[in-house]
Amino acid sequence: MGLDVASLNTVQFSNHSGYRRLKGFRTTAGQISDLYDGLKDCGLDDFGMLLTGYIPSEECVEAVGKIARDMKGKEGGCFWRMCLLLCIGDIEEELMGWNST
Repeated sequence: MGLDVASLNTVQFSNHSGYRRLKGFRTTAGQISDLYDGLKDCGLDDFGMLLTGYIPSEECVEAVGKIARDMKGKEGGCFWRMCLLLCIGDIEEELMGWNST
């Protein structure tokens, strides 16, 4: 399709957080900014769209917002789409605690 994509993971988990056990980590705001700065330093920040999903903290949202403002300020601008969909797959509601009393 001719699209250039850069993926910046904001979390790296072993499984969905709806399970009782979870291993992994949340990327910090500083790490997100560092990754984007690395792309900028290499001239790899010419994107027309920013697609975001789960962002683990308020500080990380601020870091992503700063990235969006930087991208929007470039020639041609940038479209930012924030997806707030739950990625549940086939996990039952009881596992997520939605039917707990």
